Amino acid sequence: IEYLLTSIYQRWKVEVKEIQVIANSVVVTVRLHIQDPITSEWDWQDGIGASPIQTAQGAAATDFTKVNTAAVQMAAPAAESYAIKDAAEKLGKLFGKDINRKDVIDILQPMFNKKAALEGKLKSLPQTT
Repeated sequence: IEYLLTSIYQRWKVEVKEIQVIANSVVVTVRLHIQDPITSEWDWQDGIGASPIQTAQGAAATDFTKVNTAAVQMAAPAAESYAIKDAAEKLGKLFGKDINRKDVIDILQPMFNKKAALEGKLKSLPQTT
């Protein structure tokens, strides 16, 4: 994602908006700032990411006395990476937008069907001269 951002936009930056611990996960909210290479105007997209805090095997997810050493050190950067990816996906398909969508909706076909039906109705009307 970072390679694509640099290749396409050249100038971009990440602003960490918020870091939270929810249940046994670190949740990070970021704002991805990108500079349009043509207009030089800055735009942004927000993203959110989460990563679990590892606990000892068999421990409850919310038992913070059983948190593994360096668990937060691993979870926080991972959550930030997921948040950046989430923000970048909103920029378009090149960054993964719609990648997990199962259905493809053809929005044009219903319009063509309506047009054909309307044309059929118009043909059946009496012709005036």
